[in-house]
Amino acid sequence: MGQIRLKIDIRSGIIDVETDDATFSAVMDRAEVLLDKFATIETGHGSNASPSEKSGPGDADGSTNDPQTPNSQEKKRRKSGGGGKTTSWKMVDNLLEEDQRKQLKEFYGEKSPANQNEQVAVLAFKLNHLTKREAFSGDEVHTAFQTVGVKTPRNLMAVFGNMTADGLGNMADRKFKPNFKCGDLVKHDLPRKTAKK
Repeated sequence: MGQIRLKIDIRSGIIDVETDDATFSAVMDRAEVLLDKFATIETGHGSNASPSEKSGPGDADGSTNDPQTPNSQEKKRRKSGGGGKTTSWKMVDNLLEEDQRKQLKEFYGEKSPANQNEQVAVLAFKLNHLTKREAFSGDEVHTAFQTVGVKTPRNLMAVFGNMTADGLGNMADRKFKPNFKCGDLVKHDLPRKTAKK
């Protein structure tokens, strides 16, 4: 495994990862788990913290709020806080006709996307072409993933955020809108050329 650079913006949910294609998915899965844990910790100590978390040293239960020695409630929360955020996406029945589904499967196979950003880019690009629409909800992209027989990313909204940070589109009203850079990636850079040794 080569060098990995990871940058997480907790407030926006954007995860910026630089690594080789072989380790990208594993790094993204771990980063999403970290993001969720940081978000849980941040909201637990913010203005919405419960009275037991806001109390000072020498509380009735003998705990302190020293960050070096978290109380037993915090330890329990950290242990049970594992796993990433998942959304229950729904299939959109009338998104594509049967011949359009076949075109989407063929196009996806031809482009052979290697990571989650490329997968979403290929699907959004082809959905744009087939439906003549500019933006797609998580449910619509999930439907496209199911159509091509590929597992939907665990945190699809984070993938949309990463693509926005990479300049491949933008988010509006919880919909992803691919742009020309996304189209160029799909048209000109995919499938990736393998280096000959």
